[in-house]
Amino acid sequence: MRSIEVHPVFNLMAMTFTADGKGLITCRRHPVLWDVETGHLIRHFGPFTELCQSVDVSPDGLYAVTTASDVSEVRIWEIATGRFHRRLGR
Repeated sequence: MRSIEVHPVFNLMAMTFTADGKGLITCRRHPVLWDVETGHLIRHFGPFTELCQSVDVSPDGLYAVTTASDVSEVRIWEIATGRFHRRLGR
């Protein structure tokens, strides 16, 4: 059991584990990948200009899928690099 302090003041909007269970992706202002074993931040996904509302991982474990706070678009990110891959909507 481990505790990861994502932010000392603000609550999370969403979170999900990576397919292998070794990473945790959280959404607050933008998506962030954490190492579950150490609790260390691995990378920020971005740039992300709006508040991240929700996050999920693709079935193959390669991509993170996020929605913005107004849920008008979906963004797809490469988990291994944190790079923006594609936008759907708007």
